[in-house]
Amino acid sequence: MFQSIVDEGFKFPSADKAQSVSFAPDSSVPLGYASRRGNDRVVIAVRFDNANRSARAVEGFGIHVYNFDLQPEIIGYVIVPAGYVHRQALVFVRAPRADEPGRSSRH
Repeated sequence: MFQSIVDEGFKFPSADKAQSVSFAPDSSVPLGYASRRGNDRVVIAVRFDNANRSARAVEGFGIHVYNFDLQPEIIGYVIVPAGYVHRQALVFVRAPRADEPGRSSRH
């Protein structure tokens, strides 16, 4: 499928499915989908040119494109192997202690 996208561009699904192609702003959403498929998948990084007037809707996870004015530029890709297990990273931010630089104290 990846090679057909490179050769022919992104295509819309069959008529019995939603007629849009989805793009996410970062890798967490597509990696999650790709890891649940059970076989090797590809996550593709794209760039939309500012002049691109494709019909699109911005959603919480990214965008749906309903009509391509121009195909987005493929700027990279990664093969996600069948055995990959995607886990969201949890980031904990620790507040600085009172004696650490950058911490203001009121006396």
